[in-house]
Amino acid sequence: MWQAILDFVKSFKLWTIIYPNEGGVRTRLGRYHSTLDAGFYWQWPIIDEIVTLDITVQIVDLRSQNLTSLDSKPIMISGAIKYSIVDVNKAYYHVNDFDTSLRNLALTKIAIYISGKAFKDINIVELGQDIGDTVSDKVERQWGILLIDVPITDFSLCRVISLTDRKEYL
Repeated sequence: MWQAILDFVKSFKLWTIIYPNEGGVRTRLGRYHSTLDAGFYWQWPIIDEIVTLDITVQIVDLRSQNLTSLDSKPIMISGAIKYSIVDVNKAYYHVNDFDTSLRNLALTKIAIYISGKAFKDINIVELGQDIGDTVSDKVERQWGILLIDVPITDFSLCRVISLTDRKEYL
């Protein structure tokens, strides 16, 4: 019987260690209590929950997109987003999945930029800066994420082949 009681008590987490590459948020009775830096923290079982997030620089891949420019040229483009979390509280409470949200926001901005310019007027350096300028203010202010860089990794004119033009596919 004493072993069962001891096992029950051990199942409660009494402390949390937050490492130098992490930031933490303490929730007490379901409500925000405090933001935590690296260190050792005691916590009340059942009452407190401490969640940690990695605050080091991270890179998210932007998948390839096939887009059409203003002058109807088919373009394939992809890139990356380099960011870090600067406000753990906002990153945890104000956005559900920041990797996916950043990716979708950047892909949308790329599509808007490409579709609004003729092929000869597209500048990939300007595109990366435009995404950085328009997206970074929102994500830093609302999500607590610092956008460091948005490099365009692949950019090419492509050929579109439609198999539905053949009669055997109809």
